[in-house]
Amino acid sequence: MENIRAFLRHRRGFFASIVFLLFLDRLTKYLGVTLWAENPIPLFPGVWLQFLLNQGIALSLPIGGAWLAMVMAVIVLLVTVFFLRAVARGYHGVAKWLFLLLVGAGSNIADRLLYGGVVDIFEIGFLPVFNIADLMILFALCAIAIRDFRRAP
Repeated sequence: MENIRAFLRHRRGFFASIVFLLFLDRLTKYLGVTLWAENPIPLFPGVWLQFLLNQGIALSLPIGGAWLAMVMAVIVLLVTVFFLRAVARGYHGVAKWLFLLLVGAGSNIADRLLYGGVVDIFEIGFLPVFNIADLMILFALCAIAIRDFRRAP
């Protein structure tokens, strides 16, 4: 329990940033569903704000269905278990990135429950349309990979 308290106490700014990112993600998705569904908004040349309901998996791959939601729920549950075990063992470096991953995945699962698919908002040139939660997941996975790569012999 002391490890969890120490983890939370020394990372208040990190958690505040995650809460802010979650707020921005939910806000942009709400705006996408309510305002941008009919009228995409150009921000810069090649960059648009638009609504796209992704019923597939990552990068809009055409795989979906109820079983996908179950698989995602199990993955989030496993990440939660790894997160709690990492904190309990004092591995705070990886735990904070697992928490970021968990929050991003949780937001996308909330979309599937609320809208029947993940709400994607940002379109940049040739890239797949994405949202802030996708960036949180991607950044967390990259941070974990870089951290492990730097620790490898």
